[in-house]
Amino acid sequence: KLQFLYFIVANMEPLHVKTPYQKSDVLSKCGPEVYMKLDLLQASGSFKDRGMLRLCQEHKKNGVTKLVSSSGGNAGLAVAYSGKRLGLKAHVVVPTTTKRIMVEKIIAMGATAQIHGENWNAADELARKLATEPGTAYCHPFDHPMVWTGHSSIIDEIKEQGPKPDAIICAVGGGGLMAGLLEGLKRNGWDDVEVLAVEAKGAESLHKAMEAGKLVALPAITSICTSMGALKVAEGCFERAKEGKVSSVVVEDKQAVAALLSFADDHRMLVEPSCAASLSLCYDADLREHVKKYNTIAVIVCGGSACTMELIQKWKTDFDL
Repeated sequence: KLQFLYFIVANMEPLHVKTPYQKSDVLSKCGPEVYMKLDLLQASGSFKDRGMLRLCQEHKKNGVTKLVSSSGGNAGLAVAYSGKRLGLKAHVVVPTTTKRIMVEKIIAMGATAQIHGENWNAADELARKLATEPGTAYCHPFDHPMVWTGHSSIIDEIKEQGPKPDAIICAVGGGGLMAGLLEGLKRNGWDDVEVLAVEAKGAESLHKAMEAGKLVALPAITSICTSMGALKVAEGCFERAKEGKVSSVVVEDKQAVAALLSFADDHRMLVEPSCAASLSLCYDADLREHVKKYNTIAVIVCGGSACTMELIQKWKTDFDL
């Protein structure tokens, strides 16, 4: 089935940006050589373009004229961009926790943004109901095999751009990025590469599931990393995590924000806390223990659309940084 999906995706015109994969001398101070896969440079500002563009291309081919999705921000923005790029209408339902700047960006892309529910799960329930109209397709923000296959292109590019890493650090919310990375590693014969799946405390649904050996639903999202705000990781992603070489790491919000600030100073790029959670393994003295054993690692710099100077100042004040 995966080979069939990859055949479909491989024969589509790639609409995502082939992003740089470059060494960071600053991040490499953590011990191993660190290479950044800069997917914050995608058109919508995050890796979500890879999977969502592929899924929406398939919907358009099947006669769909309107896309409906739910998202804490990045996936919704990717659907809005996909609709604009493909000439389709887009309707995105977002929870009340979504930052105002993300709602404005979705609308600026020409999509309709509807605010509903206290968390992503409530927003998703409404999105599914809206998607029952004729000519409309529901686009899950992370739980769809074609989305995962789209995200797997990250590994294809890393293999082409080199060098091969011993481990890959990625942020985990619903698990779509991790599932795509694991698929790409398997397809390219890189099963020996470990995936360090990073979550923030208060949004660690994968970590709880791996501890329990089964899917676990969090009672609420209490982290500021709202892009990780899925109460429960996708079942398919969890199954892939059990089959692959995956280690779960949980970081504090303060560690993520500290990494965000350092990354902005060092690389002149803004990322949101959900993305910076991954970077914290290279910056934080305690978290560096997770990466010291490797020679080469890749960190997926996955997105920064939900970050502004105003928010940065607020986070600095809130965490006394």
